Formats: sequence, C-alpha cells, structure tokens
Amino acid sequence: MVLPSAVAFILFGDWIVALLFQRGDFLAEDTAIIHGTLAAYSVGLLAAASVKLFASGFHAMLDTRTPVTPGHPCATPSSASWSRWRSPHR
Repeated sequence: MVLPSAVAFILFGDWIVALLFQRGDFLAEDTAIIHGTLAAYSVGLLAAASVKLFASGFHAMLDTRTPVTPGHPCATPSSASWSRWRSPHR
C-alpha cells in the first residue's frame, strides 16, 4: 500500500491538497507549494517503509547489527545538533 500511496501523492497531490485545503486564504500558489512538499514526503514514505521491511528481514535472520549500522552516520550529527539546540544560550 505504500507504493500506490506515494505514487498517488506525487501524481495527484495537487488535487488532494486543493480538495482538502484550497478555500479562503489558501490560494492556488499555496496548493502548488504544499504539493511539492507532499511529493518530497512521499519519497521519504517509501524510504521509511523499506527500512522497516529490511530491518524485519535482518532480525528474522538473527542479524540485529546490520540494520543499526547505517543509522550511526545519521544519528550522530542529529544528536549533536539536538544537544547544541537544547544547550542554554550564552
């Protein structure tokens, strides 16, 4: 269901956004901007679903290290920026 949803968001996202939100102060230009954002999130939706799929497969093979290994390069800068953001300003 993820692939058809992602394709629908990419191809028909402008219609979906216009149907749900385009009235009043929400103009056609806003719909175009939100459609671009929705299309970008659709790519992320595919990535998130595949991570869950591959992690489950590796865990079924009793390999719990492989799914975690690619996350280290992503988690370390994220953690560093979070701790910097949360530190008091001096």
